[in-house]
Amino acid sequence: MRARKLMTVALLSIMIICLVFVFVACEQEEGHKHEYSAEWTYDEYSHWHKATCEHTEEIKDKEEHSWGEGETVEEPTHNKEGLKKYTCSICSAVKEEILPQKHNYELKEEWEKDENYHWHELICVDCGDKKEHDKSEHSWDNGEIIEDATCSNTGIVEYTCNICSAVKEEIIPQKHNYELKEEWEKDENYHWHELICVDCGDKKEQDKSEHSWDNREVIEDATCSNTGIVEYTCNICSAVKEEIIPQKHNYELKEEWEKDENYHWHELICVDCGDKKKQDKSEHSWDSYDTCKKCNYDNSDGIKFKINIEKTEYAVVGIKSDNRNSEIIIPSEYKGLPITSIGDSAFSFCSSVTSIEIPSSVTSIGYRAFSGCSSLTSITFGDNPQLISIGDRAFYGCSSLTSIEIPSGVTSIGDIAFHDCNNITTATIPTTAIGYIPKSKLETVIINGGESIRSSAFSSCSSLTSVTFGDNSQLESIGNDAFSGCSSLISIEIPSSVTSIGNYVFYGCSSLISIEIPSSVTSIGNYVFRGCRSLTSIVIPSSVTSIGSSAFYGCSSLTSIEIPSSVTSIGNYVFYGCSSLISIEIPSSVTSIGNSAFYNCSSLTSIEIPSGVTSIGNAAFYNCS
Repeated sequence: MRARKLMTVALLSIMIICLVFVFVACEQEEGHKHEYSAEWTYDEYSHWHKATCEHTEEIKDKEEHSWGEGETVEEPTHNKEGLKKYTCSICSAVKEEILPQKHNYELKEEWEKDENYHWHELICVDCGDKKEHDKSEHSWDNGEIIEDATCSNTGIVEYTCNICSAVKEEIIPQKHNYELKEEWEKDENYHWHELICVDCGDKKEQDKSEHSWDNREVIEDATCSNTGIVEYTCNICSAVKEEIIPQKHNYELKEEWEKDENYHWHELICVDCGDKKKQDKSEHSWDSYDTCKKCNYDNSDGIKFKINIEKTEYAVVGIKSDNRNSEIIIPSEYKGLPITSIGDSAFSFCSSVTSIEIPSSVTSIGYRAFSGCSSLTSITFGDNPQLISIGDRAFYGCSSLTSIEIPSGVTSIGDIAFHDCNNITTATIPTTAIGYIPKSKLETVIINGGESIRSSAFSSCSSLTSVTFGDNSQLESIGNDAFSGCSSLISIEIPSSVTSIGNYVFYGCSSLISIEIPSSVTSIGNYVFRGCRSLTSIVIPSSVTSIGSSAFYGCSSLTSIEIPSSVTSIGNYVFYGCSSLISIEIPSSVTSIGNSAFYNCSSLTSIEIPSGVTSIGNAAFYNCS
């Protein structure tokens, strides 16, 4: 039984292959002219002439039906639909159309009305169906007072619609007969005149405004131990208010500076009671020796420094035990000499440190320099940083770090320098740092230096959405699989300096919408954009001479693409499964088209193959229906 099934499958495969060869042979047969039936073949929408030769699948003169205005076969009534028939003037195909029911309305002259609108009724003489006609809001006249308002009673005014004679009434509010009282009424903040109704005694306020206080008069002076009193009088209503004068000290200035780690100030001391307050308080103004220029406060105790053997520069070697600062700012100089390095384990396991500012003078960061700084959230460098090397485990376990900027001049990074920094989402790095930053949550990358991106640099970085390059980028090459599997990557702008893009570079970047290839690139490698199913457009520069196998395989959203005249060959499977591709122009420079190059491009409506093409691979245009 199994042998019989295998034999059946083999025979079917041979038959399919033979049919394909017959089809190709027919297409290439010279001098054959199809014969067509004189009678029309049609369906619901179109008509055509069908071939009567052996190529029965061939048709011509296909076009939409020409229906004309149609003929009403049965008129509609109020309770029955009508029927209209259309006949194609070319092929005599027929279609029918249902006409909706039609009422026979008569207009009722009397106005119908409600609280807000009036209208005429249309009534069907056959079935009594009703609908509104000329409906509009009432147009009220100026009104007529039916009953005047008084102090104790409201009045009534009546309005009549100028069109339909509808009537409505409105209430006139009570109306008082007020007289002005000349004396000012007042409270703590305001004064006003009262209006009093002579009929019912109702009151309301007029001319109400805030008090306008004159210059104060001191009733009782303040001292060290007692407050004083000052009196103010309103210029308008003569209202009076009092305010407390705070205790008044007799201060003398103490010449010596008082100070703490951030500020200095002079003390004012009352000679009567000893009360103190600060004057001239300001932040320290540091000199190159880390000493305040005004108060001589020495701030070097917080950080430990060590001078080199030649006594030409300092290194940061740690912080003192009494330093409780969470924000560490390393100065660029200490005692007149530059600070050029951060030593091994200098800040290791300083779990309270949240931020560190590293001056541009530092060229190296040592082994475990910030290892275990679990609260560290910010690392910043001075302008034009000179940093060259970062030692092994330098930032090991800095788990609160969410962003990092590594200067472009860094050429050496030690093993697991950023191990367990698993919360980094944003990184600005040179290409030398790629591979050292954890990728598990990385969302944004800015590449600020370097000539090449190594193979698999960001492979399977599924959170990565954006990659940009610094100004004046010198990047020349992008290695194989560099961004493969970056399924959240939406956009990337490749620098104009890039000349080489490896294989599989954007393989599986399913969210990538568009990309521009710079004119410096000469070839597109194999599988470069395979599976980029969101890619809708791409510009291939005229510098490109070849497109590798499966380059755009499965780019199902790609609708159009222009192949430059510099391209001489289209590899195997290049546009396989580009099911949205509508049109493509193959330049005359192309001489070969690979196997399954346009396989399953089911939306492709037209294509012109240049005369210079000498080789077309198997199934190159299969299912381009």
